[in-house]
Amino acid sequence: MLRAVVDDRERMRCGELKPLPVGKLPLENLRSLLKQSAKHDPRLLIGPQIGEDAAVIDAGDRYLVVATDPATCATDQIGRYAVYVNANDIAVMGARPLWFFVVMLLPEDRTTPELAEAIMADVRTACVELHVALGGGHTEITQSLGRPILVGQMLAEVAPTRLVRKTRVAIGDQILLTQGVAIEGTAILAREKSERFRGRVDADVLERGARFLIAPGISVVSAALAAANVGETVHAMHDPTEGGLATGLFELVAPVGLGLQVFRERIPCFSKLRGFAKPSHSIR
Repeated sequence: MLRAVVDDRERMRCGELKPLPVGKLPLENLRSLLKQSAKHDPRLLIGPQIGEDAAVIDAGDRYLVVATDPATCATDQIGRYAVYVNANDIAVMGARPLWFFVVMLLPEDRTTPELAEAIMADVRTACVELHVALGGGHTEITQSLGRPILVGQMLAEVAPTRLVRKTRVAIGDQILLTQGVAIEGTAILAREKSERFRGRVDADVLERGARFLIAPGISVVSAALAAANVGETVHAMHDPTEGGLATGLFELVAPVGLGLQVFRERIPCFSKLRGFAKPSHSIR
C-alpha cells in the first residue's frame, strides 16, 4: 500500500495522474470503496451505502442510529457546524439526536488555549440548543494542518416503527424543501470571506448572510422531527448541507435507484442574497 501511494505521487509529478478535486469523493470512486466493506453483521440494518445519512443497528426493542460527519469548510463557529450537520443526519432518519462525540484537530503554530476554548464553547452551545449530551472525543494539535478540523459523531435511539428509511421512496412522491436554498453556502461566504465581499455586496446583506448560520439556520432537526411525527405520509428525508440541493436530491433517491423531476422555478431562494451567486462575486 505504501509503495502504491509513493508511485501515485510520482505519477502526479510527471503529469501522468491528476489528483482528485476538493470536495466529496467522486461517485465512481466511492462505489469502489463501498464494495470493499468488511464482514456483514446481521444487526447492521443500514450500513455504508451511497445516499444514506446514518447507520442503523438493531439493539433489540430500539434501533441505534449513528452518524459521522466532519466540519472542514468553516472556521468561524466551526463547533456549531459540527454539531448541526451530525444532528441533521440523525433527525432525517426520524430519530432525536442524543449523544455527541467530537475529534478536534487543531493547527500547529497557531493554536492557543483561547482557540480551543472558543471551539468547545460553540460545541457546547449547539448541544444545549438541541438538548444533546456531549459524550467525549479526542483533541490534539496536528502537524501540517493549516486550520481547525472537527469530525463529529452523533448517536440516537429510535423505535423500529418510527425509523424513516429511503427505501420507502416511491414513484409519485412529492419533494418538499424546507426554508430555501443556499443557506449554508451563504453563511460560510459571509463569515469566512466578508472582507472580499465588502464594496461588492451591501453591508446589510453581508450581515444578514452571516446570521444565516442561526436564522434561518442550517439545523433541520426541528423540521425533520416534525415531519417524522406525521407518520408514514413522509417516506424519506435528507439533509442538503455539505453538498447542496443537487447532491441532496440525488442522495435522496440513490438507495432506491429512482429519478426525479425538479422544477427550478419552484425552488425557494432568499432573493435579497442572490448577490452571492453572481459570477463577479466568485471567491476562491
